[in-house]
Amino acid sequence: MSISKEFMEAVAAGNKLRTRIMLSNYMITDPSFGAFDESIAYALKVIPDLIVPHDGEELNYDRTAWTKAYLDNQCSTVVDNFSQERIELLRNMCAHIYGKKIEKPQQKEFVTDAQTRRKKSTLPKKQVGVATAGAGVVVAAAGIAVSSTSLTIAGVIVAVAGGAIIMMDR
Repeated sequence: MSISKEFMEAVAAGNKLRTRIMLSNYMITDPSFGAFDESIAYALKVIPDLIVPHDGEELNYDRTAWTKAYLDNQCSTVVDNFSQERIELLRNMCAHIYGKKIEKPQQKEFVTDAQTRRKKSTLPKKQVGVATAGAGVVVAAAGIAVSSTSLTIAGVIVAVAGGAIIMMDR
């Protein structure tokens, strides 16, 4: 894996909000957490205070109660409270909710026809776009709810980026 140029720029600028939003998106789009782990290690070298103390919210560790709605809520909350506790909860929730999707790429059959390969590769881009747009909407809604202009704007930007990814995939 490699760290995206956009992520490196956000980190280099010391933009904690953008860095956290991008890391939150990695949690959703890559349930194996490979991109997240590599990117957070890079970010912490430049922004050592990126992870903050937990805000005291009682987190739900009951796997039977974990839903996509609770995951979405925690993904938007982690942007403001980027605590180790919340990151670990999200890591476990993603593994629990999307765990079966992690194994499928390893079981793909070998495809020799280029057209079939293109058709198979279009699905993940749309999923990334939908997940990114969804995360942006959640962040924007959280920004509106807490009257945070910067959070609202960041959410709108992420939602538009998700829409652009979907549109480019057509």
